[in-house]
Amino acid sequence: MNPPAPEDACARAAFERTLRLAAGSLSAELELVHLAQVDSTNSWALDREQRAESTRALLVIADEQRAGRGQHGRSWFAFRERSLALSYVPRPAQRDLDAPRLSMSAAVAAREVLSRFLPRAPRLKWPNDLLVEGCKLAGILVESRWLGARRVGPVLGIGVNLGVTREEFPPELRELATSIAIAGGCAPERASLAGALAMGFERWLERSRIADGRELAVAYLEGLELRGRRVEVATAAGPRCGVCLDLDLERGLHLREEGAAAAVPLAQITALRELGHAGPAASATSA
Repeated sequence: MNPPAPEDACARAAFERTLRLAAGSLSAELELVHLAQVDSTNSWALDREQRAESTRALLVIADEQRAGRGQHGRSWFAFRERSLALSYVPRPAQRDLDAPRLSMSAAVAAREVLSRFLPRAPRLKWPNDLLVEGCKLAGILVESRWLGARRVGPVLGIGVNLGVTREEFPPELRELATSIAIAGGCAPERASLAGALAMGFERWLERSRIADGRELAVAYLEGLELRGRRVEVATAAGPRCGVCLDLDLERGLHLREEGAAAAVPLAQITALRELGHAGPAASATSA
Protein backbone atom coordinates (compact mmCIF):
# COMPACT_ATOMS: atom_id res chain seq x y z
CA MET A 1 0.00 0.00 0.00
CA ASN A 2 1.35 3.43 -0.94
CA PRO A 3 1.79 5.93 1.92
CA PRO A 4 -0.69 8.85 1.91
CA ALA A 5 0.32 12.07 0.18
CA PRO A 6 1.73 14.69 2.59
CA GLU A 7 -1.37 16.88 2.28
CA ASP A 8 -3.59 13.86 3.01
CA ALA A 9 -1.50 12.94 6.04
CA CYS A 10 -1.77 16.49 7.38
CA ALA A 11 -5.53 16.56 6.88
CA ARG A 12 -5.85 13.18 8.56
CA ALA A 13 -3.79 14.29 11.56
CA ALA A 14 -5.88 17.46 11.91
CA PHE A 15 -9.08 15.40 11.73
CA GLU A 16 -7.90 13.08 14.48
CA ARG A 17 -6.75 15.96 16.71
CA THR A 18 -10.17 17.60 16.39
CA LEU A 19 -11.90 14.32 17.19
CA ARG A 20 -9.83 13.68 20.30
CA LEU A 21 -10.38 17.22 21.52
CA ALA A 22 -14.15 16.73 21.21
CA ALA A 23 -13.91 13.37 23.00
CA GLY A 24 -12.65 15.17 26.10
CA SER A 25 -11.62 12.99 29.02
CA LEU A 26 -12.42 9.81 27.05
CA SER A 27 -9.58 10.53 24.61
CA ALA A 28 -6.91 9.01 26.87
CA GLU A 29 -8.84 5.71 26.95
CA LEU A 30 -9.85 5.75 23.27
CA GLU A 31 -8.22 3.77 20.49
CA LEU A 32 -9.01 5.45 17.17
CA VAL A 33 -9.08 3.75 13.78
CA HIS A 34 -9.65 6.13 10.86
CA LEU A 35 -10.36 4.37 7.55
CA ALA A 36 -10.56 5.95 4.11
CA GLN A 37 -13.09 3.40 2.87
CA VAL A 38 -14.86 0.37 4.31
CA ASP A 39 -17.89 -1.78 3.59
CA SER A 40 -19.27 -1.43 7.13
CA THR A 41 -17.69 0.09 10.21
CA ASN A 42 -19.64 -2.34 12.40
CA SER A 43 -18.34 -5.36 10.49
CA TRP A 44 -14.78 -3.99 10.60
CA ALA A 45 -15.00 -3.43 14.36
CA LEU A 46 -16.45 -6.89 15.01
CA ASP A 47 -13.74 -8.53 12.89
CA ARG A 48 -11.09 -6.58 14.75
CA GLU A 49 -12.53 -7.52 18.16
CA GLN A 50 -12.75 -11.16 17.10
CA ARG A 51 -9.02 -11.18 16.31
CA ALA A 52 -7.89 -9.26 19.39
CA GLU A 53 -10.16 -7.76 22.04
CA SER A 54 -9.46 -4.09 22.73
CA THR A 55 -8.30 -3.17 26.20
CA ARG A 56 -9.68 0.36 25.78
CA ALA A 57 -12.70 1.87 24.08
CA LEU A 58 -12.44 1.58 20.29
CA LEU A 59 -13.78 4.09 17.76
CA VAL A 60 -13.83 3.16 14.07
CA ILE A 61 -14.68 5.95 11.64
CA ALA A 62 -14.73 5.80 7.84
CA ASP A 63 -14.60 8.60 5.28
CA GLU A 64 -16.62 6.41 2.92
CA GLN A 65 -18.86 3.46 3.79
CA ARG A 66 -20.06 1.31 0.90
CA ALA A 67 -22.35 -1.24 2.53
CA GLY A 68 -23.74 0.19 5.74
CA ARG A 69 -26.72 -1.57 7.24
CA GLY A 70 -29.47 -0.84 9.70
CA GLN A 71 -32.24 -2.67 11.53
CA HIS A 72 -33.65 -5.76 9.79
CA GLY A 73 -30.84 -5.80 7.21
CA ARG A 74 -31.83 -2.53 5.56
CA SER A 75 -29.13 -0.57 3.76
CA TRP A 76 -27.91 2.99 4.27
CA PHE A 77 -27.22 5.48 1.50
CA ALA A 78 -23.99 7.15 2.64
CA PHE A 79 -22.68 10.46 1.32
CA ARG A 80 -18.94 11.03 1.41
CA GLU A 81 -17.97 14.01 3.60
CA ARG A 82 -21.64 14.89 4.25
CA SER A 83 -22.58 11.85 6.31
CA LEU A 84 -20.96 10.39 9.39
CA ALA A 85 -20.47 6.64 9.82
CA LEU A 86 -18.78 5.28 12.92
CA SER A 87 -18.76 2.33 15.28
CA TYR A 88 -17.92 2.37 18.97
CA VAL A 89 -16.81 -0.52 21.16
CA PRO A 90 -17.25 0.40 24.85
CA ARG A 91 -14.58 0.10 27.50
CA PRO A 92 -14.28 -3.48 28.86
CA ALA A 93 -16.12 -2.58 32.08
CA GLN A 94 -19.21 -1.61 30.05
CA ARG A 95 -19.33 -4.56 27.65
CA ASP A 96 -21.47 -6.81 29.85
CA LEU A 97 -24.46 -4.44 29.77
CA ASP A 98 -27.68 -6.00 28.47
CA ALA A 99 -29.18 -5.16 25.08
CA PRO A 100 -31.80 -2.61 26.30
CA ARG A 101 -29.19 -0.61 28.24
CA LEU A 102 -26.79 -0.60 25.29
CA SER A 103 -29.45 0.39 22.78
CA MET A 104 -31.10 3.04 24.94
CA SER A 105 -27.78 4.52 26.06
CA ALA A 106 -26.71 4.94 22.44
CA ALA A 107 -30.04 6.51 21.47
CA VAL A 108 -30.16 8.96 24.38
CA ALA A 109 -26.53 9.97 23.87
CA ALA A 110 -27.04 10.57 20.15
CA ARG A 111 -30.19 12.61 20.80
CA GLU A 112 -28.39 14.72 23.38
CA VAL A 113 -25.43 15.42 21.07
CA LEU A 114 -27.42 16.04 17.87
CA SER A 115 -29.73 18.45 19.71
CA ARG A 116 -26.82 20.91 19.84
CA PHE A 117 -26.97 21.36 16.07
CA LEU A 118 -30.74 21.45 15.49
CA PRO A 119 -33.56 23.93 16.20
CA ARG A 120 -35.17 21.30 18.46
CA ALA A 121 -34.22 17.90 19.81
CA PRO A 122 -34.86 14.96 17.47
CA ARG A 123 -37.49 12.44 18.47
CA LEU A 124 -36.59 8.82 19.17
CA LYS A 125 -38.32 6.00 17.34
CA TRP A 126 -38.19 2.55 18.91
CA PRO A 127 -35.65 1.15 19.33
CA ASN A 128 -33.09 3.80 18.37
CA ASP A 129 -33.78 5.79 15.22
CA LEU A 130 -33.71 9.59 15.46
CA LEU A 131 -36.39 11.54 13.61
CA VAL A 132 -37.00 15.17 12.73
CA GLU A 133 -40.57 15.96 11.67
CA GLY A 134 -41.15 12.26 11.06
CA CYS A 135 -38.12 11.82 8.79
CA LYS A 136 -35.05 9.79 9.67
CA LEU A 137 -31.96 11.80 10.56
CA ALA A 138 -29.85 9.07 12.11
CA GLY A 139 -29.96 5.38 12.90
CA ILE A 140 -28.18 3.18 15.40
CA LEU A 141 -27.37 -0.50 15.13
CA VAL A 142 -26.07 -2.39 18.18
CA GLU A 143 -24.44 -5.72 17.33
CA SER A 144 -22.53 -8.54 18.95
CA ARG A 145 -21.11 -11.73 17.50
CA TRP A 146 -21.15 -15.05 19.34
CA LEU A 147 -18.39 -17.63 18.94
CA GLY A 148 -19.63 -20.47 21.11
CA ALA A 149 -19.81 -18.98 24.60
CA ARG A 150 -17.60 -16.03 23.68
CA ARG A 151 -19.26 -12.71 22.97
CA VAL A 152 -17.49 -10.44 20.49
CA GLY A 153 -18.46 -6.83 21.01
CA PRO A 154 -20.82 -5.20 21.57
CA VAL A 155 -20.47 -2.60 18.83
CA LEU A 156 -22.59 0.56 18.70
CA GLY A 157 -22.83 1.78 15.11
CA ILE A 158 -24.37 5.07 14.06
CA GLY A 159 -24.99 6.83 10.77
CA VAL A 160 -25.95 10.51 10.65
CA ASN A 161 -26.94 12.63 7.65
CA LEU A 162 -25.17 15.99 7.97
CA GLY A 163 -25.15 18.32 4.96
CA VAL A 164 -27.13 16.20 2.50
CA THR A 165 -29.77 18.03 0.43
CA ARG A 166 -33.25 16.65 -0.28
CA GLU A 167 -32.45 16.18 -3.98
CA GLU A 168 -29.43 14.01 -3.20
CA PHE A 169 -31.47 11.28 -1.54
CA PRO A 170 -32.82 8.54 -3.82
CA PRO A 171 -36.39 9.40 -4.90
CA GLU A 172 -37.88 6.65 -2.72
CA LEU A 173 -36.27 8.17 0.41
CA ARG A 174 -36.86 11.88 -0.12
CA GLU A 175 -40.00 11.93 2.01
CA LEU A 176 -38.56 9.52 4.59
CA ALA A 177 -35.02 10.77 5.25
CA THR A 178 -33.61 14.10 6.36
CA SER A 179 -30.33 15.72 7.36
CA ILE A 180 -29.18 18.36 9.80
CA ALA A 181 -29.03 20.82 6.90
CA ILE A 182 -32.55 20.02 5.67
CA ALA A 183 -33.88 20.33 9.23
CA GLY A 184 -32.57 23.90 9.44
CA GLY A 185 -29.64 23.09 11.67
CA CYS A 186 -25.94 23.80 11.44
CA ALA A 187 -24.08 20.68 10.28
CA PRO A 188 -20.95 20.18 12.41
CA GLU A 189 -17.55 18.97 11.29
CA ARG A 190 -17.47 15.20 11.11
CA ALA A 191 -14.48 14.98 13.45
CA SER A 192 -16.01 17.09 16.21
CA LEU A 193 -19.33 15.25 15.98
CA ALA A 194 -17.60 11.87 16.11
CA GLY A 195 -15.68 12.84 19.25
CA ALA A 196 -18.80 14.23 20.91
CA LEU A 197 -20.76 11.06 20.12
CA ALA A 198 -18.00 8.86 21.55
CA MET A 199 -17.99 10.92 24.75
CA GLY A 200 -21.80 10.80 24.88
CA PHE A 201 -21.82 7.02 24.51
CA GLU A 202 -19.24 6.69 27.28
CA ARG A 203 -21.21 8.95 29.64
CA TRP A 204 -24.60 7.29 29.15
CA LEU A 205 -23.24 3.75 29.20
CA GLU A 206 -21.67 4.55 32.55
CA ARG A 207 -24.92 6.04 33.86
CA SER A 208 -26.83 2.95 32.72
CA ARG A 209 -24.70 0.75 35.00
CA ILE A 210 -26.55 2.18 38.02
CA ALA A 211 -28.69 -0.68 39.36
CA ASP A 212 -32.18 0.33 38.22
CA GLY A 213 -31.10 2.54 35.30
CA ARG A 214 -33.82 5.05 36.19
CA GLU A 215 -32.01 8.08 34.77
CA LEU A 216 -31.59 6.31 31.44
CA ALA A 217 -35.21 5.13 31.33
CA VAL A 218 -36.53 8.64 32.01
CA ALA A 219 -34.32 10.19 29.32
CA TYR A 220 -35.28 7.52 26.78
CA LEU A 221 -39.03 7.88 27.39
CA GLU A 222 -38.67 11.65 27.12
CA GLY A 223 -37.03 11.15 23.72
CA LEU A 224 -39.89 8.93 22.53
CA GLU A 225 -42.37 11.73 23.39
CA LEU A 226 -45.07 9.13 24.06
CA ARG A 227 -45.90 9.53 27.75
CA GLY A 228 -49.66 9.97 28.14
CA ARG A 229 -50.36 9.05 24.51
CA ARG A 230 -52.16 6.05 23.05
CA VAL A 231 -49.70 3.63 21.52
CA GLU A 232 -49.59 0.28 19.79
CA VAL A 233 -46.89 -2.11 20.96
CA ALA A 234 -45.96 -4.88 18.53
CA THR A 235 -44.87 -8.18 20.09
CA ALA A 236 -44.42 -11.72 18.79
CA ALA A 237 -47.68 -12.62 20.55
CA GLY A 238 -49.56 -9.84 18.79
CA PRO A 239 -50.17 -6.10 19.23
CA ARG A 240 -51.10 -4.46 22.51
CA CYS A 241 -52.69 -1.04 22.74
CA GLY A 242 -52.98 1.40 25.60
CA VAL A 243 -51.87 4.70 27.06
CA CYS A 244 -48.12 4.94 27.67
CA LEU A 245 -47.55 5.60 31.38
CA ASP A 246 -43.89 4.93 32.11
CA LEU A 247 -40.84 2.85 31.27
CA ASP A 248 -38.36 1.06 33.49
CA LEU A 249 -35.55 -1.30 32.61
CA GLU A 250 -36.71 -4.09 34.92
CA ARG A 251 -40.42 -4.44 34.13
CA GLY A 252 -40.61 -2.77 30.73
CA LEU A 253 -43.09 -0.36 29.14
CA HIS A 254 -46.03 0.49 31.40
CA LEU A 255 -49.42 0.83 29.72
CA ARG A 256 -52.99 1.46 30.79
CA GLU A 257 -55.04 -1.08 28.87
CA GLU A 258 -58.82 -0.81 29.20
CA GLY A 259 -58.45 0.85 32.58
CA ALA A 260 -55.94 -1.64 33.99
CA ALA A 261 -52.19 -1.11 34.32
CA ALA A 262 -49.86 -3.59 32.64
CA ALA A 263 -46.20 -3.82 31.69
CA VAL A 264 -44.71 -5.16 28.46
CA PRO A 265 -41.15 -6.54 28.91
CA LEU A 266 -38.65 -4.67 26.76
CA ALA A 267 -37.32 -7.87 25.19
CA GLN A 268 -40.79 -8.63 23.81
CA ILE A 269 -41.24 -5.30 22.01
CA THR A 270 -40.51 -5.38 18.28
CA ALA A 271 -42.06 -2.02 17.36
CA LEU A 272 -43.79 0.89 19.07
CA ARG A 273 -45.86 3.65 17.51
CA GLU A 274 -48.31 6.32 18.47
CA LEU A 275 -51.77 5.37 17.24
CA GLY A 276 -52.65 7.35 14.15
CA HIS A 277 -49.00 7.97 13.24
CA ALA A 278 -47.48 5.34 10.97
CA GLY A 279 -44.04 7.00 10.77
CA PRO A 280 -41.34 6.29 8.20
CA ALA A 281 -41.34 2.72 6.91
CA ALA A 282 -37.84 2.56 5.44
CA SER A 283 -34.34 2.90 6.77
CA ALA A 284 -32.09 5.75 5.66
CA THR A 285 -29.16 5.43 8.02
CA SER A 286 -27.03 2.86 9.74
CA ALA A 287 -23.45 1.91 10.32
